[in-house]
Amino acid sequence: MNVSLEHYPSSYLLMIYRAGRNCYGATNACNDKIQMGVFAKRLIGRGHESVLEHVNISVYLTDVSRSFLAQITRHRLVAYSVKSQHYVKHGDFKFKELEEWGQDQWNKTLYYKLMQDINNLYKKFLDSGIPHYIAREILPNACLTDIYMTANVREWRHIIKMRITKNNTPEIQEVAEALLRRFYGNMPELFEDLVKEYL
Repeated sequence: MNVSLEHYPSSYLLMIYRAGRNCYGATNACNDKIQMGVFAKRLIGRGHESVLEHVNISVYLTDVSRSFLAQITRHRLVAYSVKSQHYVKHGDFKFKELEEWGQDQWNKTLYYKLMQDINNLYKKFLDSGIPHYIAREILPNACLTDIYMTANVREWRHIIKMRITKNNTPEIQEVAEALLRRFYGNMPELFEDLVKEYL
């Protein structure tokens, strides 16, 4: 999989500063990035995260499974654009490697055979004239897809906190950790506390 940070506003600290100061009746401007960063971290520390909703971040996830898609779309305060199985043909589809195979290769062999059988049947359906938007019904949750997502910082923080923990699938944990590292690398003031807690 690949997790790419696509867009965030370069003025994110100013946006949070102005929104936060407005809550306390202040309208003064600030040009000091350090002061704005301290202010943002103070707001987060107090749990005053509504001001984070003014800042949106877009990411592009490639080669994640359809089962991942089913999990991540439970987070409703996100805009999703997903590679379509209705419009896009999926002959010779890529599929997820499972994390646990047991003590031997037997399970892995069965899994690879199943994926090949599904792929062969899908292509036979297409060759026989079945529309690909009907044939897609047999494609597995393991089939890989690409997702473009946009959410505000408060929601991204919530997603990371919910999905980085050990009671999630390894795939979604890996995405949550990658998101946290990307976000922290570009907006450290907004994610420093989560890095300290989870990394």
